[in-house]
Amino acid sequence: MWKAGTVTKGATWGPDMSQQERSAQLAQVITAMSQLQRLYYDTAFSDPMSTFPSLLALVEPSQLLFVSDYPWAGEGLVSLVLLQLASYQGLDQQTRRAIERDNALSLFPRFAAAASASACHLSK
Repeated sequence: MWKAGTVTKGATWGPDMSQQERSAQLAQVITAMSQLQRLYYDTAFSDPMSTFPSLLALVEPSQLLFVSDYPWAGEGLVSLVLLQLASYQGLDQQTRRAIERDNALSLFPRFAAAASASACHLSK
């Protein structure tokens, strides 16, 4: 398993490395990437224009979660982040809704059931 700090800091990749050293470092990078691809990422205080392209290159949209950090962030900042997310052109409406709500509900089925029951109650 990959551990933080096991890739040699400042290591170079070049002709002075043996094939065995290159293979070992490449294996560490591949292992680290696969670990990062297993995580979920929250969008608290994130500007979608600067963060989403990299995140979407790393993971599926289903691994992105809208997180507001409310009440610590305050209503103004939460509103700004929601506006930025709504205006970001790199997502279709279905993916945006998944990030805003559905991805979190799929991780917490009991909340999904409560949200569904609440929606049914409100529609009556």
